[in-house]
Amino acid sequence: MVTAGIMGQVSLTLNGRTYRLACGEGEEVRLRELADHMGERVDAIVRKFGQIGDDRTLLMASIMLADDYFETRQELDRLKRAIDQGEYRGKKAKRA
Repeated sequence: MVTAGIMGQVSLTLNGRTYRLACGEGEEVRLRELADHMGERVDAIVRKFGQIGDDRTLLMASIMLADDYFETRQELDRLKRAIDQGEYRGKKAKRA
């Protein structure tokens, strides 16, 4: 959350380009962590396809991250249903 008047700033580099972003005070570390994760995807795309342009590279990385998010959300929904139906007892219960 960004509080009026209190802003942080972070410089991030993706695919050799530096971007300066504003964020809420205290959110700088999280923003850098997110950018590092995105950077890993960008670097993997560049290794596989070469320099295909910033727009295309960032679009592909964004789609890959969205895919990960959707898969994680689907797995979470599946686990919630299993818990609600009494089918999931956790790792400790399975060992007993």
